[in-house]
Amino acid sequence: MAGVIRLAPTPSGFLHLGNLVNFELVNRLAQDLSLKLLLRIDDADAGRLREQYTTDIYRVLEFLDIQPDFTSASQLERTAVYWDALKDLAAQGAPLFVCTCSRTQMPNRRCEAGCDRTLAEFSATSGEDRVRLRYETEDVTLWGREHPSYHLVSCVDDREYGVTHVVRGDDLKPSTQIHKNLNTYLGHNVRFAHHELLLDNQGNKLSKSHGTDQLELTSDLKDAVNATADRLISGVLAQFS
Repeated sequence: MAGVIRLAPTPSGFLHLGNLVNFELVNRLAQDLSLKLLLRIDDADAGRLREQYTTDIYRVLEFLDIQPDFTSASQLERTAVYWDALKDLAAQGAPLFVCTCSRTQMPNRRCEAGCDRTLAEFSATSGEDRVRLRYETEDVTLWGREHPSYHLVSCVDDREYGVTHVVRGDDLKPSTQIHKNLNTYLGHNVRFAHHELLLDNQGNKLSKSHGTDQLELTSDLKDAVNATADRLISGVLAQFS
């Protein structure tokens, strides 16, 4: 089986155990399915980036002995590519519209103000315009006030770098459905698999947004990562069979 699988960490916090398990699963799948391994640093939102978090990503990759086959360009350097992709989406009939509503003005994740301007009417200097996609259950932001959204850059980069397989946590299943929809318009097919989330001692999912400390990279930690990956790998492989 030929193709590309990716690691796509966001440098917005120190990596936690769940991230390490995902890294290990992706690396094993690259080997088991004979896939190229792409490292993509999701840095499109410059306001969330910190150099120490990017350094932590490479520190963990070395700790886990994961060696990507290639690395994508910084998303911060590809703004024009993402804007061209938006135009492609519009040309393919994707239901895009320009909206000025903030999230607080969309309690049901739907624009109720009647925003209906086209992509050609978007103003990057207005400070209010956003490009959204009318999706089944919500209006999905593809371009915010200052930068392209995660949904757009993820799908465009997957097409650009030939990604064929994606492995992510169960919490991203709603995003997966959005990405499948976008990929239809982009003319790119990706196979997705999901794995269960790791929880903390209180039963909450692990999250970088909770301000976790930098992990101490010990042999016990590596044992825990490998044991969890051992438990999850067959279920993920089955989703690709």
